[in-house]
Amino acid sequence: MRALRRVPAAVHALLTDEDSAAKLAPVAKRQDFLLFKGPGENVLRRYCLAAEFYAVSRVVRATGDNPLVSAALAASLLKQHAQKELDLSHFVGMPLGTGVEAVESAALRKAELESTCAYEHEHLTTYLYRHHEHFKVAHLPCPPACRLPAARVTLDTESDYHLISRIFDDLYRGEPLEAEDVVGWFRKNPDFCESAAV
Repeated sequence: MRALRRVPAAVHALLTDEDSAAKLAPVAKRQDFLLFKGPGENVLRRYCLAAEFYAVSRVVRATGDNPLVSAALAASLLKQHAQKELDLSHFVGMPLGTGVEAVESAALRKAELESTCAYEHEHLTTYLYRHHEHFKVAHLPCPPACRLPAARVTLDTESDYHLISRIFDDLYRGEPLEAEDVVGWFRKNPDFCESAAV
């Protein structure tokens, strides 16, 4: 959340469900985030309600399992997203877990209205990817300095936790880390990549 505060946005909000809101509210407050409560399983509906409530035309989606999300990458993505007038975009090629998605609120509303699939309701942008012929969707190459597709820093398993903890122990000095920092760490520690081609 400290990293995401650096992303240029009119609103910084933590979107959650009713069950988690009480535990997350103090965290959101400490990081100067607003807290929005929406449906538990229907994440697409939650985002649509939040976009309407905050009156925003574009959403930057970052997930809670990515503690090494890069604000610089997000800002760069937003610039390209706007210039190309895209509905949905994300970078490819950087370490998994450092990126975000940029998506237009109108595209999310269209997805909500048209989708009848529970999986598409739970996974925010799946409908747009599955029906890309109706949307302007772009998989953009990440900046060269951030390119390292063999690395991952998303938090799904206990081993992911230990790896991310080690990266923080080695690099964190009180300020959010950027994708270039993460790439540099993996280049010095190539055994932690999923592929030896670093």
